[in-house]
Amino acid sequence: MKIEITEQLNEFAKMRTFRYFFIASFITFVGLIAAEYGADMHELDDAIFCGLAIVALIILTKRWTKNTVKELKYTNNIMAVLALLMVLISIYAIMIEAGDPTDFGDDIPQLILSIVILLSRFIL
Repeated sequence: MKIEITEQLNEFAKMRTFRYFFIASFITFVGLIAAEYGADMHELDDAIFCGLAIVALIILTKRWTKNTVKELKYTNNIMAVLALLMVLISIYAIMIEAGDPTDFGDDIPQLILSIVILLSRFIL
């Protein structure tokens, strides 16, 4: 019983961490979209990042009342998959925008944030 409660609390902590990071990434990259708006397709990676953050926040909100360890792990695994997509998009954006210093500036922090989000699934 005590092990299950500890495991449940760990999963709750991971869900809180995901919620924090996805909200932070959404707020950050909405600002970047506004700054890069109209520069051909340069804001596309930031828009996809914000879209994934919105999807993550919707999923977290809809699964708010799921309290069993199995349900919490399922939710956290979905968040890890979304974070993995963010990592892949960041790597792709770095490869595409590496030649343009005005576009490249936000891609390294974007990659670092997405890696931290992904690692938070396994570290806590």
